Amino acid sequence: MKKQGLLAVAAWAMTIPALADDVRFQGHVLDVDVAQSPAVVRATAGSRYVVGADAPTLAARARACLAAQPGVSGVSAADGASGRIEADLAVQRISFFSSFRARSRIAVETGDQAFQLVQTGLTRASVVEGGGEGAPEPVAAPEAGGGKVLEALFEAEQRLVDCLYR
Repeated sequence: MKKQGLLAVAAWAMTIPALADDVRFQGHVLDVDVAQSPAVVRATAGSRYVVGADAPTLAARARACLAAQPGVSGVSAADGASGRIEADLAVQRISFFSSFRARSRIAVETGDQAFQLVQTGLTRASVVEGGGEGAPEPVAAPEAGGGKVLEALFEAEQRLVDCLYR
């Protein structure tokens, strides 16, 4: 009887990740809405990077780096006191099997000696013939087919990280 009880607990424990709202993908924590079908990504949070600069210096560097990145527009300080700098991010991938444009609101959250990148409002739209785009839709969770879109957004994010370390 003990063996059956342990098997039942093990089977139940294996279902927990499927119900969880937080999923790890490529060094990021994804806030996933599992109530939707397919599950969609509400937000992403990258690693917390430690650098040798105080909060005001990092905030100024974040503003400059965001403004210099391709596909970034609308750079603004969401809250000057908190050191959060935001912008709109847009990336495009054209390939034989899947062509899309992805968008998000990216934020650089600066603090003393550290920063973290957070993306919200993630959407994707198919690129249609002639260069236009289809209707935007939420980005699916990686296991529901959103991995390539997330990879493209994270690639753009990595360029920002590289700039912030200069």
